[in-house]
Amino acid sequence: MAYLLIKGSKNGQRVLLKSGKNALGRHEKCDVVIDDAFLKTPVRKTDSVSRRHAVITGIDDKFYIEDGDGDGKASRNGTFINEHPVPFPGRVQLKNKDVIRLCDVTLLFLEDEQDLVSVEVSLSNATSMFGMRSQSADKLNTVLEISNSLSNTFEIDANCSRRPSDAFSSRGKSVRLR
Repeated sequence: MAYLLIKGSKNGQRVLLKSGKNALGRHEKCDVVIDDAFLKTPVRKTDSVSRRHAVITGIDDKFYIEDGDGDGKASRNGTFINEHPVPFPGRVQLKNKDVIRLCDVTLLFLEDEQDLVSVEVSLSNATSMFGMRSQSADKLNTVLEISNSLSNTFEIDANCSRRPSDAFSSRGKSVRLR
């Protein structure tokens, strides 16, 4: 089985590719409908994905991508694999972890579920790291001050005269540890 993993505004959503033809585009009858929800910002019609922008064809265990509607009409803005244009007419065999770009829409081609799981874990870790980075500056600054105060306690002679509660005060305010 092969999948497309969507990057961008629908990050992490996956699409199972069937054997035979899989049409990608804005048209509601496409197998992978690329609507405005895929895009980070709205685009002009001339910069957007075509109604039938590309076709991915599964033959045996191999998948090929071609630009256009599959019936002889090229897409308006082209199809790219790893930032290289897919020739029209013609097709390119997809390899595991190829990056497909249709205008502002980016898809990752994955050949099996094992790769899908490892990519999902990476996405999950990236989301967790974003959450850690979005902590308020005040909280992080307080933690830094406490850490600095605690690291200074190894200078025993200098700190013997200080009260233990002084190590946990920040700019004259007491800090509660939870």
